[in-house]
Amino acid sequence: MKLVTKLLLFITIHITIFSNAQSIKFIDSLKLDCDAYKLEDTIKIKKLSKLASSLGSVNPQSGIETAEKAIALANKINQPIYLGEAYKSMGFVFYNLGKFEEAIVWFNKAIDIFIKHNVAYKLGSCYKNVASMYGLLLKRDKSLEYFDKAAKIFKDNNYTDDYVSSTNMIANVYIMIPEYQKALDIYDSNIEYFKKRNMKDDLVTTFENKSLIYTKLGHYAKSLECLNTTNKYIDQNNEKEVNELNTFLASIYELIGETDKALLIHNKILASAIKLNSLNLIARTKVNIANIYKQKKENTKALQYYDEVIQMDKDLKDPNINISSLINKSDLLIENNKFKEGYKILQQIEESIKVNQLASLFTNSLASSYGNICLKASDAELKSIGIPVSNRYQLAEKYFKSTLTELDDKNFRQLSNTWKSLSKVYEKKKDYKEALSAYSKYVEYNDSLFGK
Repeated sequence: MKLVTKLLLFITIHITIFSNAQSIKFIDSLKLDCDAYKLEDTIKIKKLSKLASSLGSVNPQSGIETAEKAIALANKINQPIYLGEAYKSMGFVFYNLGKFEEAIVWFNKAIDIFIKHNVAYKLGSCYKNVASMYGLLLKRDKSLEYFDKAAKIFKDNNYTDDYVSSTNMIANVYIMIPEYQKALDIYDSNIEYFKKRNMKDDLVTTFENKSLIYTKLGHYAKSLECLNTTNKYIDQNNEKEVNELNTFLASIYELIGETDKALLIHNKILASAIKLNSLNLIARTKVNIANIYKQKKENTKALQYYDEVIQMDKDLKDPNINISSLINKSDLLIENNKFKEGYKILQQIEESIKVNQLASLFTNSLASSYGNICLKASDAELKSIGIPVSNRYQLAEKYFKSTLTELDDKNFRQLSNTWKSLSKVYEKKKDYKEALSAYSKYVEYNDSLFGK
């Protein structure tokens, strides 16, 4: 099982988020305001900027056109601060388009104006947005640099809530680096402040991210303790929040082998997802359920759920979920000696990865699957696939070593399995010294897994 290690609520973009119905209603209201015949220019720029930001997530092209109108009007009446707001709204649109480099350009245009005119809060907000873009681009040093700038601006100007939230964002980057203790120190220093100010959203994020760190460190009891604390602060009537927390909770139970508890939670999430008609959540939950059945060796049920998700992709159009299902299905087929079928799916995955530019997310899984084919398939099966028999074990060694470089050093289950496979490879190569060394590693990680 792969624990999803998405950094929870990492991106802090300074724009109000609405539900779909609220958003459309808000946009329609802003459109009416912007079309009003007698509207002061500065007010019109503000409304156009808000409208552009809101349109970014539902109609980006219209968002760009609206931001351009705000920019043109602000230039016309020579109002630099309003021009900065218009630039910022253009940044939001490009963020929603996934064009983070272009978003940074627009946010930096706003930053130049806010520096020149000493508009502290708007400047701090823009710094946070740029930091978030760099985070999405995995440029962690730049992300830290801009979060530090934001924190300093907020601290110097007594925007304490924003200062503390900015330091939490810095902690989130430390998770990505990773420097877990630095992240934990920041979270622990901020928790009492969040409690005092009743900042429940920040408390939820903080305890979930602490749980993520403890999971990565293999401290599963502490991870579960953090999630139980998180449960005190979430809105129990908000099914989205409850489902997110339960997904995380189930993943921990699955990781420590308590599959029945995990399955019970995932089925509860699935019922909620069907009620909410959330295709994305339905698909993700079915993958999680399939993974548990795979772990329980209930292969027919696992394949059924993987196939259901693969069929859903036609409506869902989410390559990550589809590829995840395909990888797990291929892995299951390979485990059951259906090498040709598994290999065929791996080739399909490679094509999808190329089209969607997602290679780095799945490198480890693909290498492990290819390694298992090279190790376990018969000579005749390898020939039918097109893998050279003469260097099958050299290829297997290469794939498994590649897997090791990608694994988190606390992912005891996968580390254990990979070292065990490498031991078998070295044994086939009659390199008994390396085989023994690899087997010792397998025992070490296997003991760590049971210990945790």
